[in-house]
Amino acid sequence: MDNGWILIYRQIMDHWIWSDKPFSKGQAWIDLLLLANYEDKKTMFRGKLITCKRGTVNLSIAALANRWGWHWKTTKKFILELEKDNMCTLECQRECTTITLINYDNFQDLGKRSAKRNAKRNANQSENPMPNGMPITKESKRNVKEEKEKPSADPVQEEEEETWNGKRIEDLTYEEWCEYVDSWPEEEEQT
Repeated sequence: MDNGWILIYRQIMDHWIWSDKPFSKGQAWIDLLLLANYEDKKTMFRGKLITCKRGTVNLSIAALANRWGWHWKTTKKFILELEKDNMCTLECQRECTTITLINYDNFQDLGKRSAKRNAKRNANQSENPMPNGMPITKESKRNVKEEKEKPSADPVQEEEEETWNGKRIEDLTYEEWCEYVDSWPEEEEQT
């Protein structure tokens, strides 16, 4: 089970299962990924305007320690271990503490590629996926799902399994998936 990837929504941080403390090291690492800025943004911090870069976490060691249910020394030691393993860098300044996740783009670019793939698929469909022009609801999704689950009378209509370089798409490694997505032709921007 060491191949592939998953998407984790940031809403997991609001779930009761995420509030159990103390965090494990793995949970703390995932928490850093979830806390990282997904885009550059400006914010006021102690009366100063600062720019928080994509892939950075701007929380103090004490705030992370409190969040994870750890002692601040344990938290600092963990961050330094991550830094030693080239997973992040730690920059402690008077204004704020910044943890930069080194391979953040490698974790997050997949979402952009998936969005690109979905955009291509959607471009081939009508703007409203429901044939009757009605808005999508839970009930309409359930009806579509039920229709798809019905066995096809015509074997020619059954979808072929999507493959790339002889492998099922679901079985591609992250690197293979990236190559697969990069092989798609670029779409021209419409103005």
